[in-house]
Amino acid sequence: MDSHINRKMFYDEIPFVRAIACLMVVMVHTTARNYTGEGFTGDAAMLMNQFSRLGTPVFAVVSAFLLTSSVIKRGFSLQRFVTSRAVKIVSPYIIWSLVYLLFIKYFHDGLIFRNAKQTFDYIVLGDAKTHLWFIAAIIQFYIIFPLLQLIRKRELVLALFIVSLPINYYWLGDMYPDLTPVFGKFTYIITDLTFFLNWISYFLFGSVLAYYWEEVVQFVKKYQWLVVGITVAVWTAIYYEISPDVVLGSARVQNLLYIPLWVLFLILVSKYVLKGDAVYKPFRVIGDYSMGIYLLHPLILDLILEVVPGWFTNAGGLVAAYVLAVAICTGVMKLISLMPMSTFIVPIPKPKKPV
Repeated sequence: MDSHINRKMFYDEIPFVRAIACLMVVMVHTTARNYTGEGFTGDAAMLMNQFSRLGTPVFAVVSAFLLTSSVIKRGFSLQRFVTSRAVKIVSPYIIWSLVYLLFIKYFHDGLIFRNAKQTFDYIVLGDAKTHLWFIAAIIQFYIIFPLLQLIRKRELVLALFIVSLPINYYWLGDMYPDLTPVFGKFTYIITDLTFFLNWISYFLFGSVLAYYWEEVVQFVKKYQWLVVGITVAVWTAIYYEISPDVVLGSARVQNLLYIPLWVLFLILVSKYVLKGDAVYKPFRVIGDYSMGIYLLHPLILDLILEVVPGWFTNAGGLVAAYVLAVAICTGVMKLISLMPMSTFIVPIPKPKKPV
């Protein structure tokens, strides 16, 4: 491995970046409950939903960044890797899948485990609840991550990221031929949103960030106005893409450009947020609990919808539901963190050790 790469023990900027990604995802799912078959009921809900679609790919970037940075500073052990991922990701994924399936069965009279295919899809595609597909996608990346350890020079990791971009573009654009002759009845898995080739560039960009962290930080500091200007251009482009007739998804080719630029902007903003502990602390808490909030928030939103459905019909109510959902999820995560073996339920980072 390169001797000059960064081996920091903790990255103060990352909880902020992860918190923003988490808050954007919760906003997407809050405002999605305002959507009807004919569109959103108002422009505010539509704009909040569509701009927040940048959140999910950022989660992929951060997941790969943290995993790669851990390998950089500790080395790679297959046994430790498998054990860690099983405890921190696979176990919570299974537990929360069961939670949502039980919720469907006992609160919505849904039929679960009807056949082998449905059960298989719960596990492989995250079909227990609509948001769990992304955890299934992360697990796929974890499966190939040991193979990536054959490439330990950062220049090669950067080259691999560059090569992945046209592949990712090709896959997101559904440009591949009919795969049925190769995969048969399992073709739907390869063409599903969860398939890792829809997200591979984001994961590899996270790895590139880990290897080039110091250079990236220096770049955003030196060229602050350039980063801000490009970000304004990105958000302007998204604004002109938004249309009442089209719902922009997280998995679209434009995000292959937008996400790296958006992450650079968040790193820049984090430098200013870090200067004020009172400002940084809430983001730090949400960032640390982000995966747990991700897993829990649809359940909380469903409960809020049952109690006060009127909140989801207007902008003010959506904001209230959003704030309440984030607050409840954060509180629940705090309670869970106090439980023994809580890591099996939600992955919560260890507290930062004082220097």
